[in-house]
Amino acid sequence: VTHNIPLLRDIVEEDRFRRGDITTKYLPEVYPEGFRGATMTAKEENELMATAAALWARKIARAQKFLNHPSARSTVYDPFSKKYDFVVEFPKEEGAPRKTVDIDVTFKDAKDEHAVVTINGKPFNVRGNMNLAQSVLQLKVEDDLLSTQIFGKKAGEITLIYKGSQFKIKLMPRLAAELLKYMPEKKKMDMSRVICAPMPGMIKSVSVEVGQMVAEGQELCVMEAMKMQNSLHAGKTAKVKAVNCKAGETVDEGAVLVELE
Repeated sequence: VTHNIPLLRDIVEEDRFRRGDITTKYLPEVYPEGFRGATMTAKEENELMATAAALWARKIARAQKFLNHPSARSTVYDPFSKKYDFVVEFPKEEGAPRKTVDIDVTFKDAKDEHAVVTINGKPFNVRGNMNLAQSVLQLKVEDDLLSTQIFGKKAGEITLIYKGSQFKIKLMPRLAAELLKYMPEKKKMDMSRVICAPMPGMIKSVSVEVGQMVAEGQELCVMEAMKMQNSLHAGKTAKVKAVNCKAGETVDEGAVLVELE
């Protein structure tokens, strides 16, 4: 379910809106290129990176702790007493060079509720309950209160919701970051040329064939999901390049059903 919460949050903090300087052209004047998500100051970027690094270090440290295990009782090693080093890649605009930052994380007195995150030599104290199972995290970064939500976690990446917008933050070991420099970035697919399954389901009918010209908005196929039928349409006028599905076939979410030239 999509929503416009990030836009509304940005508007109520915008100077013109607060002054009451509003006209019917307010949105095109303030956002001439459209709204592209929440914008942050350099301070807010650092605080969000510090938060992500602290949460990630806590996740790793907690994974190394075992209760009621002989090896855990026979050693004095505490994963919360070591230093964690990351190279953090902060979200960037498409086409811009990667922005990476070296970050170190330690836990004050080996306690998981107080992390000291060093970004480019500057320490940031992150305090609070960092339990990753919480729906909303209320943390204190230096003297500022920061509210965020963990939207997703996967290998080397955590997605935080801040100011209503999602920020995918990559956290990698230094060796992985060094090797990543030699990996070309995967080009984004031109979604106007493909029609993908919005969710898992079954194809009920296919209305086009390879080589056929279709108009923008023309129905290409119909799929059934969750006992509802969804009509999928062409995003532009073009010739059908490939039809990758047939009636009665079950498809997964994101499967490319029809390709246009």
